[in-house]
Amino acid sequence: MKRITKMGVAGILACSLLAAYAGPKDDIHAAARKLAHTSYSWTTTIDLGPNSNFTPGPTEGKHAADGTTYVSREFNGNTIEFYHKGRTTVVSRDGQLRAFTAGQSRGGQGNAQRRRGRFMFFGAQAPTAELQRVLRQTGDFTESDGALVADLTQSGATRLLTFRGRRPGGEAPPAPKNAKGSLKVWLKDGNLSKYTLNLQGTVTFNGEERDINRTTTVEFKNVGATELKVPQEVKDKLQS
Repeated sequence: MKRITKMGVAGILACSLLAAYAGPKDDIHAAARKLAHTSYSWTTTIDLGPNSNFTPGPTEGKHAADGTTYVSREFNGNTIEFYHKGRTTVVSRDGQLRAFTAGQSRGGQGNAQRRRGRFMFFGAQAPTAELQRVLRQTGDFTESDGALVADLTQSGATRLLTFRGRRPGGEAPPAPKNAKGSLKVWLKDGNLSKYTLNLQGTVTFNGEERDINRTTTVEFKNVGATELKVPQEVKDKLQS
């Protein structure tokens, strides 16, 4: 009788564990959370599609185990550096430091400052945080060519293509049309090694409709061996 009882309990526990496991998406979430608690470097490249006459330069980043991230980005021949921790982003450009905090005060100039702070916040986010945000917008994953692949939901693709922020006067930007996309993730021994996000649709910018076919590729490297040195003046602003 005891043996039957033990077997019954074991069966219930096994069924509970199987029910709690949602499939490959759980594996990706777990890998992203694991990576977020260690140091690593990454490179982000963006392909705007065959019809684009502009190709952004690569973005290099570093992430420390304490949650601090560093991003170096080329823009119009200039290098902009971002340091981010918690709710604060410090931007270094032309020898000047400026700090932005997510959710800054509303109203007047504070409203414009809040929009810039939101832009800087997302610009300096660690790719593990961005990946987990995208995962909430996907359907089920399947395995293909050594990677895990899922289509975005239409609402998810629309959300990801929508410009973050509002236009002057507080007006929300028009919703993208025909939005769709996909996410492809590579895991190696349960660890994140690379992911690509493709987004397609038609967006309105400055009153003109533009077709978007954007593929973002993030590759991770030097996991557990990346050293991030933060200047003291930046540390002071991140802690304020």
